[in-house]
Formats: sequence, structure tokens, C-alpha cells
Amino acid sequence: MKSSNLVWLAGCYIHFVAGTSDINDLHSNSAQELLAHAIEMLESGGEASVRIHQILAKTGVTAPVLYRAFGSREGLIIAAQTERHRRAQVAAADLIVGTVERSHSVKELFENLRAALDVIFSLERRHLRLMRLQVLSSALTRPALLEAIHEINDQCVQTMSKAFELPVAKQWIDAKAKIGHALLWGVALIDTRLVVELHESPDEEIIASWDVLSKHAILYSIFGENLSKFT
Repeated sequence: MKSSNLVWLAGCYIHFVAGTSDINDLHSNSAQELLAHAIEMLESGGEASVRIHQILAKTGVTAPVLYRAFGSREGLIIAAQTERHRRAQVAAADLIVGTVERSHSVKELFENLRAALDVIFSLERRHLRLMRLQVLSSALTRPALLEAIHEINDQCVQTMSKAFELPVAKQWIDAKAKIGHALLWGVALIDTRLVVELHESPDEEIIASWDVLSKHAILYSIFGENLSKFT
């Protein structure tokens, strides 16, 4: 599924949660501006910092427009958290899809995936791991947000799995591998890197060992016993 479709999907869930009268309200310029400011507040000060009067003052949007689009402050927060999760997941999915599509041999697929994992595990992508963790934490008491997360995850996995159809057909990867399951598990495993990296003085040796073990596990879930041919 394309990223634009995931935007619409997220909007559908926000519409359901907020009980808005028209889903198109969510895709108006005013609603998107409100959403952008809510996300900015979330990322700078957490959910407690999301204040409706400040958002209205900054955007110049009227209160009726906000409530028609999102239903309530709660609806706006759920919308913002949903969009944050979508962005993080699409960033990972787009990288994997592009990696697979530019691979023209099994050896090249392995090398490209290994390089992609280096990018995904990098310090530069830590904010995406942290974003997913924050959204998941928010969803623990919000069933509708949790459902939206699951749906976005499922669609991202479908998008990545489709990219693997050609490698599967060419028998480049383990015939027993359940690519969709492996990819979803792999994303969750990557996020657990926060356990070892969110520290005032992170132990670089531990992080390096964690990376080696995790990358090997993810690649093994895709290539199976054939992984030994490349390592």
C-alpha cells in the first residue's frame, strides 16, 4: 500500500474515534495545520503540553473547525499519535521496499538488506524508534489508537511483503520463511534497541553486540540456512 493510502487509512480511524461528521474535514488544510501543531507539541512536551487554546491561537483556526474535524482534544491527540506512528512505520517500510526492489540477485539482496539494517539501527533513526515507543505507550489506555496502530502495522507489512514476492518466486529466500511475520517481528525487535541506547552513558560494546545479534536474527528469519553462504 502506498504512503498516501496509509494517510487516508489513518484518517479513517481518526474519523471513527472522533465521531466527526465528514471524513473530508480531516483532510482540509485547516485540520492538517491543527494536526501539525499538535504533533509539534507532543514531540516537545508530551501530551500534557497539547493545549487547544494555544493551537487555535497559533493557527488562527476557529474552535468549531477543530471540533468538527477531531471531536475533542482527545480526538486530536489520538489523531496526532496515529500520524506519528504512520510516519515512523512508513519510513521503515519505504526503506525496505526500495532495498528489495533494487536487488537483482540473491547476493545483492543480502548485501542491500544488511546495509538497510545498518541505517535502520543507526543513531540518526533513534527518533523513529522513540516515536513508536511513545505512541505505543499512549495506546495502552486508548483501544481505538491501539487498533489504528495494528492496522497501520498490518498495511506496512503487506507493502513490504509484496516487495518480496519476486525474491520468493526466484527462491532467493527461505521457502519456509513467513516474510510478513518476520518483518513485523523485525520492526518490534529494532525498537527494543532503546533498552540499551537510552542511557546517559550508553555502553557502546553492549550496543554493538546487540546490533550484531539482532541483525543476524532478522537476516536469518529471511534467508534461513542460506544465510551461512553470505556470512
